[in-house]
Amino acid sequence: MSGAAPAANSREQRAAGEERWRLFFALWPDRAVQAALAAVGKEVASFCKGRLIPRDKLHMTLAFLGLADRAQLEALRGLSGGILSPSCELVLGRLSCWDRKGIAWLGMDEVPNAITDLVTRLRTMLRGAGFVPEERAFAPHVTLMRHARCRLPEHQAIRPVVWPVSEFVLVRSTLDPDGAAYQIIGRWPLSAHAPG
Repeated sequence: MSGAAPAANSREQRAAGEERWRLFFALWPDRAVQAALAAVGKEVASFCKGRLIPRDKLHMTLAFLGLADRAQLEALRGLSGGILSPSCELVLGRLSCWDRKGIAWLGMDEVPNAITDLVTRLRTMLRGAGFVPEERAFAPHVTLMRHARCRLPEHQAIRPVVWPVSEFVLVRSTLDPDGAAYQIIGRWPLSAHAPG
């Protein structure tokens, strides 16, 4: 993930004791989808060495914000409620590996318009709130393994994971010796119908 929050004097903020959070928007799977994704991860581990992502940390990042203070967090919570985008279904059946990054991931051959629309709306909202979202094309995927050393074909077919998406979430990320720890701090439903 990459991106940046609004420019700020971090030294002055630390001196003033202002707490800031590392945040991102994501899709978060329910337990059934988590189990299906974790099963694919175990399959990857049978022919790929690396560190599997724990089941409860599997997700799909939509937009990374960087650091935000409490006032910015509360503004984001208010603005996110105004995001209108339809629910959809993801079919994740494309397994591949980014060798340079050492990441084994699961993605899609066809990305639903609803997801690209949601990302576009989130990026527009973030710009309006003073954030600087990344400009590169959205590449939806679920990271299954880090530090991966794989011998995969460029695209290896697997039994697809079907993921009904009905909400998006705001996540706080903190780093510890075991990697990133995630806490969902906001949830917003997606509509059953496309916005008019």
